[in-house]
Amino acid sequence: MRADGQGLRRNLSVPPADFTDRSWRERTTERWVYYVVREGIRGTPMPAWKTLSVEQTWDLVAYVLSVAELGPDPRES
Repeated sequence: MRADGQGLRRNLSVPPADFTDRSWRERTTERWVYYVVREGIRGTPMPAWKTLSVEQTWDLVAYVLSVAELGPDPRES
């Protein structure tokens, strides 16, 4: 997975975030990502994922933020 927001986008009204964009990471906090995963974003295709445990949500937050810290995978260019 490249996490660059360019993958499959069926019927999305808002383009997905590019998690490989370092500027996105610089203006994003762990708490914001956690909130978005748990609560979703009203008026967008991002649903709430309350079925994840607190631990699973924090694991997902760590993954999403690590992708931005590493930047795009040069092997996938």
